[in-house]
This record gives sequence, C-alpha cells and structure tokens, in this order.
Amino acid sequence: MKKMTYLLGFVFVLFLAGHTQAQINIPKNLTAPAAAGTEAPDADLNKELLSALDPGKSFTSPDKYMKLLGKNKDLVGNVLGVMNGSGSEEDKLAKVGALNSEHKDFVEQLLGKGKAADYYKLIKGKLEPLYKKFALAKLFM
Repeated sequence: MKKMTYLLGFVFVLFLAGHTQAQINIPKNLTAPAAAGTEAPDADLNKELLSALDPGKSFTSPDKYMKLLGKNKDLVGNVLGVMNGSGSEEDKLAKVGALNSEHKDFVEQLLGKGKAADYYKLIKGKLEPLYKKFALAKLFM
C-alpha cells in the first residue's frame, strides 16, 4: 500500500511537471532601434530598474550604499546581457536565477539578514509598478 502511494505521488508530480508553463514571458527582442530623439527600451529599462533597486542614501552607511549601487548596476547589466543573448528560455531563466542568488548572498553579507529583508521589502514595492511596463522586471525579485 505504501509503495502504491509513493508511485501515485510520483506519477502525479510528473504529470504536473509536464503540464506547467513558465510564468514569465520573455520578450523576443529587448533592444528595439531608438526613434529620433528617444531612448532605446533597454536604456529606459536599465534606468528604471536601477532606480527601483536603489534603497536611498539614508538606508545604510555611505560605504555600503555605494557598494550596493555598484552591485545593483552589475546585476542589471548582467541580466539584460543574458536576456539579450542566445540560448533557450529555460537556460536564460536559470542564468538569471543564479545571478539573483549571487546578488542576494552579497546583499545579506553586506547588510546582514535583518537589514537585507528590509531592503527586499522596500525594492519589492518599487518594482511592482514596473511589472506592467516591463515584463522583465519580475526577474529581479
């Protein structure tokens, strides 16, 4: 009976894995040519993401703040580079997940777990309005 329960559970998990779909649709081309006098979507996305990831100068000490800003700039550039690169959607999402994990480790090491949790609450509120404008913004949480 116990073996049968495990077998049915395993079959159910395989069924679910085969029928789930990705929650994030990645745009085919993130860099459209800029019209005269306007910026490319990548530049706009880059600016808005960096602004959303900025906790403000009063959040932490100036030294830590500058390190965090530098690492955020690296993260945004690396994620946009991965998403504009070649490869399957699954490979891109895996690479972005690894980048986000590395960034999370850096933030927790820099700020401490408690302050890092406050930081993530703060930026989540700033990133949510970007979800409608840029589907790619969901990758930063």
